[in-house]
Amino acid sequence: MELKKSKDYYDEALKIINEINSKELKAKVLRTLSFHAIRNGEKNSSLNLQEESLKIFREIKDTHNIASVLASLGIFEFRRKNFERANTFSEESLSIARENGDEYFISINLINLGCIASEKKDFLK
Repeated sequence: MELKKSKDYYDEALKIINEINSKELKAKVLRTLSFHAIRNGEKNSSLNLQEESLKIFREIKDTHNIASVLASLGIFEFRRKNFERANTFSEESLSIARENGDEYFISINLINLGCIASEKKDFLK
Protein backbone atom coordinates (compact mmCIF):
# COMPACT_ATOMS: atom_id res chain seq x y z
CA MET A 1 0.00 0.00 0.00
CA GLU A 2 2.75 2.45 0.92
CA LEU A 3 4.65 1.72 -2.32
CA LYS A 4 1.53 2.57 -4.33
CA LYS A 5 1.07 5.77 -2.36
CA SER A 6 4.67 6.81 -2.98
CA LYS A 7 4.35 6.07 -6.70
CA ASP A 8 1.21 8.21 -6.83
CA TYR A 9 3.19 11.12 -5.35
CA TYR A 10 5.99 10.65 -7.89
CA ASP A 11 3.50 10.46 -10.76
CA GLU A 12 1.80 13.66 -9.61
CA ALA A 13 5.16 15.41 -9.33
CA LEU A 14 6.10 14.21 -12.81
CA LYS A 15 2.91 15.72 -14.27
CA ILE A 16 3.75 19.10 -12.75
CA ILE A 17 7.38 18.87 -13.82
CA ASN A 18 6.32 18.14 -17.40
CA GLU A 19 4.04 21.19 -17.31
CA ILE A 20 6.82 23.49 -16.12
CA ASN A 21 9.30 21.77 -18.44
CA SER A 22 12.10 21.21 -15.93
CA LYS A 23 14.47 18.66 -17.43
CA GLU A 24 16.59 18.48 -14.30
CA LEU A 25 13.65 17.69 -12.04
CA LYS A 26 12.25 15.23 -14.57
CA ALA A 27 15.54 13.34 -14.62
CA LYS A 28 15.65 13.28 -10.82
CA VAL A 29 12.07 12.00 -10.53
CA LEU A 30 12.69 9.34 -13.19
CA ARG A 31 15.72 8.19 -11.23
CA THR A 32 13.71 8.07 -8.03
CA LEU A 33 11.01 6.10 -9.85
CA SER A 34 13.70 3.64 -10.91
CA PHE A 35 14.47 2.95 -7.24
CA HIS A 36 10.74 2.49 -6.62
CA ALA A 37 10.56 0.04 -9.54
CA ILE A 38 13.48 -2.04 -8.26
CA ARG A 39 11.89 -2.26 -4.80
CA ASN A 40 8.76 -3.50 -6.58
CA GLY A 41 10.75 -6.19 -8.42
CA GLU A 42 10.43 -4.42 -11.78
CA LYS A 43 14.04 -4.72 -12.93
CA ASN A 44 13.49 -3.87 -16.60
CA SER A 45 11.39 -0.85 -15.75
CA SER A 46 14.05 0.31 -13.30
CA LEU A 47 16.76 -0.04 -15.93
CA ASN A 48 14.71 1.89 -18.50
CA LEU A 49 14.00 4.70 -16.03
CA GLN A 50 17.70 4.93 -15.09
CA GLU A 51 18.70 5.09 -18.75
CA GLU A 52 16.05 7.73 -19.47
CA SER A 53 17.27 9.86 -16.58
CA LEU A 54 20.86 9.43 -17.80
CA LYS A 55 19.87 10.67 -21.25
CA ILE A 56 18.36 13.83 -19.76
CA PHE A 57 21.33 14.45 -17.46
CA ARG A 58 23.59 14.15 -20.51
CA GLU A 59 21.42 16.66 -22.42
CA ILE A 60 21.69 19.22 -19.63
CA LYS A 61 25.36 18.35 -19.00
CA ASP A 62 24.88 17.60 -15.29
CA THR A 63 28.13 15.70 -14.82
CA HIS A 64 27.61 14.95 -11.12
CA ASN A 65 24.32 13.19 -11.79
CA ILE A 66 25.68 11.54 -14.94
CA ALA A 67 28.44 9.98 -12.82
CA SER A 68 25.91 9.00 -10.15
CA VAL A 69 23.53 7.28 -12.58
CA LEU A 70 26.41 5.53 -14.33
CA ALA A 71 27.65 4.22 -10.98
CA SER A 72 24.15 2.95 -10.19
CA LEU A 73 23.89 1.30 -13.59
CA GLY A 74 27.26 -0.34 -12.98
CA ILE A 75 25.99 -1.81 -9.71
CA PHE A 76 22.72 -2.85 -11.36
CA GLU A 77 24.55 -4.71 -14.13
CA PHE A 78 27.01 -6.22 -11.64
CA ARG A 79 24.10 -7.73 -9.71
CA ARG A 80 22.76 -9.14 -12.98
CA LYS A 81 26.24 -10.62 -13.57
CA ASN A 82 26.59 -8.59 -16.76
CA PHE A 83 30.19 -7.74 -15.95
CA GLU A 84 31.13 -6.12 -19.25
CA ARG A 85 28.30 -3.57 -19.05
CA ALA A 86 28.99 -3.08 -15.34
CA ASN A 87 32.63 -2.37 -16.17
CA THR A 88 31.72 0.05 -18.99
CA PHE A 89 29.34 2.06 -16.80
CA SER A 90 31.75 2.11 -13.86
CA GLU A 91 34.73 3.15 -15.99
CA GLU A 92 32.78 6.04 -17.53
CA SER A 93 31.54 7.13 -14.11
CA LEU A 94 35.10 6.97 -12.77
CA SER A 95 36.38 9.07 -15.65
CA ILE A 96 33.75 11.76 -15.04
CA ALA A 97 34.32 11.66 -11.29
CA ARG A 98 38.05 12.19 -11.84
CA GLU A 99 37.37 15.12 -14.18
CA ASN A 100 35.10 16.62 -11.51
CA GLY A 101 37.54 15.91 -8.67
CA ASP A 102 34.71 14.04 -6.92
CA GLU A 103 36.54 11.83 -4.44
CA TYR A 104 33.34 10.16 -3.26
CA PHE A 105 32.43 8.83 -6.71
CA ILE A 106 36.06 8.07 -7.50
CA SER A 107 36.12 5.81 -4.43
CA ILE A 108 32.73 4.24 -5.18
CA ASN A 109 33.75 3.41 -8.73
CA LEU A 110 37.13 2.01 -7.73
CA ILE A 111 35.36 -0.27 -5.27
CA ASN A 112 32.84 -1.30 -7.94
CA LEU A 113 35.59 -1.96 -10.48
CA GLY A 114 37.46 -4.05 -7.91
CA CYS A 115 34.33 -6.14 -7.32
CA ILE A 116 33.80 -6.56 -11.06
CA ALA A 117 37.42 -7.61 -11.61
CA SER A 118 37.19 -10.06 -8.73
CA GLU A 119 34.04 -11.65 -10.13
CA LYS A 120 35.59 -11.81 -13.58
CA LYS A 121 38.76 -13.25 -12.02
CA ASP A 122 40.76 -10.50 -13.75
CA PHE A 123 42.43 -9.26 -10.58
CA LEU A 124 45.55 -11.37 -11.17
CA LYS A 125 46.13 -10.05 -14.68
